[in-house]
Amino acid sequence: MVKLGALKTLTKMDEVEQVKSKVDLVDLISEYLPLKKAGRNLKAACPFHLETSPSFMVSPDLQIWRCFGCGKGGDAYTFLEEKEGMTFPEALEYLAKRVGVTIKRKISQGDDSKAKLYQINELAARFYNYLLVKHKVGEEAREYLKRRKISEKSIEKFEIGYAPKAWETLLKFLSKKYQLSDISNSGLLVAKEKGGFYDRFRGRLMFPIKSAGGEIVGFSGRVLKDESSEPKYINTPETKIFSKGRILYGLHLARASIKHENEAILVEGEFDAIASHQAGVENAVATKGTALTENQVTILSRLCDNLSICFDTDLAGDAAARRGIELADSAGLNIKVIQLEKAKDPADLISQSPNLWQKAVSKAIPVFDFLISSALRRNDQLTAQGKKQIAGELLPILGKITDEVVKAHYLSKLANQLEVGEEVLRREMEKKQDWKDQNLGVKFEDSSEVKKGIMGSSKQDRLEEYFLALLFQGKDFKIENNLLPPLADIQNPSLKNLYKMSIIPPGTVAKKNKGFSKLTDEEIEIYKRLSLVDLSEIVDTEDGWLKEVKKISQSIKKESLKGKLELLTNQIKKAEEGKKEKELDVLKKRFRDLSLELANI
Repeated sequence: MVKLGALKTLTKMDEVEQVKSKVDLVDLISEYLPLKKAGRNLKAACPFHLETSPSFMVSPDLQIWRCFGCGKGGDAYTFLEEKEGMTFPEALEYLAKRVGVTIKRKISQGDDSKAKLYQINELAARFYNYLLVKHKVGEEAREYLKRRKISEKSIEKFEIGYAPKAWETLLKFLSKKYQLSDISNSGLLVAKEKGGFYDRFRGRLMFPIKSAGGEIVGFSGRVLKDESSEPKYINTPETKIFSKGRILYGLHLARASIKHENEAILVEGEFDAIASHQAGVENAVATKGTALTENQVTILSRLCDNLSICFDTDLAGDAAARRGIELADSAGLNIKVIQLEKAKDPADLISQSPNLWQKAVSKAIPVFDFLISSALRRNDQLTAQGKKQIAGELLPILGKITDEVVKAHYLSKLANQLEVGEEVLRREMEKKQDWKDQNLGVKFEDSSEVKKGIMGSSKQDRLEEYFLALLFQGKDFKIENNLLPPLADIQNPSLKNLYKMSIIPPGTVAKKNKGFSKLTDEEIEIYKRLSLVDLSEIVDTEDGWLKEVKKISQSIKKESLKGKLELLTNQIKKAEEGKKEKELDVLKKRFRDLSLELANI
């Protein structure tokens, strides 16, 4: 991963790309591992963890690598960082010598537009902190922090500040040194409809958000009164240097402790992380919500083997939280859940007593034990209906466990709790997962290698991910457009956007493809992951690939039609209740047409 902070006085980003464009990743990795052909890609046993079935994939087209066993991945630079323990500048220098590129060491910090954004954020943070700590305008905010039991030491450590309620205070201050266009690019301003700008953050506590290297990439602002009509938190929008899914709040301070403890404590908000550090638990970081991303999981998996989660939300009932658990499990992290008694969040518990938080952390339980206990507590395990609800909630989650031994353990535990046969649960789990649904395609049904890279949390998502993986890796094959599902049938917004960009020339580096300028970082990461799924048994021949694409296209169309029919059923019911005869006739005709279309697929 390119670490911009290390490059400020070293080189321009175009030199980084120049070196990478000249490096053959396959040649580089082949010096360490025996790579074997796997469709468009190459595979080997991962050098970073023990495995019996190869899940380390390399893409010659995209010049990227990824292990679907441990979750690590990247480019030539990250491979050397992981394998040789090099820093980014060391990896850059090594590869530059390898390909005969001379790195110029004369670029200053101010010449880089990204570096200018860092400077603007740094100055804004100092300004906000001054107003909080030393100016009378920050008095209300200081009193608020006292009530929350945030110490002066923590204010200094996390550089907390205050944005006054005025509309142009920061704008006028920064304009003395920087151009309006640069300040606007930092995300600190909002453009007016009739021209001009105003401060994005007003009347809020300000939390600088830093990269792992300690550079300020953005801000989070919190209102002082919970009953305010405004959103409790607002964040810096996406900028050249800020992407919410790539940042963990407090990581720059928690990094050393995470490595030392071999564990990261994951909480939701800034106050939780700050209070945890203040209580002596300094390996805590915050996600800014429960949607733990692939990038965040990758960062944590490089630092530790263990992850303890303490979220306000119900983990079992929150799809985003479950998705984060699946990602962490697939990356090989051992996951636990910290349970709170008589407190709504870690900050609340710590305000009562720091010792209570320390004890809660030490008593964290494995996540799947927690989920089973939670489901049993909320449902009646003695009745058939209760057992059905418990199994319906848990089996899709347990089915995603990557380690078969761990999966078997929890299936056995659940079977004992429900007093039903383990084999019954296993069959039901396969039905819930839809892995063996006849519509999923023969190769997808049988291949555990394919499943490693398909991470969708629902049947529809898995179908769509698998479909796109087939398209990305079958670029040399041809298929008539009328055999593909229409764009409207793709339900996942990120996958829909990727489908639009699905015609990508072979050999094109993802970041440089013009279509990728319209994709988010998260969508680019999904593209890279799907391009590395092991489809070697499918894309070796055009006939095999075409057969699989046709079958999956039909499955996607079927799922889309089923969704439309379900919606129409509800609309028909409402029309009948409202006695809207004309509308009812139209809806019923539409229902018959779609039913016929579904039957003919």
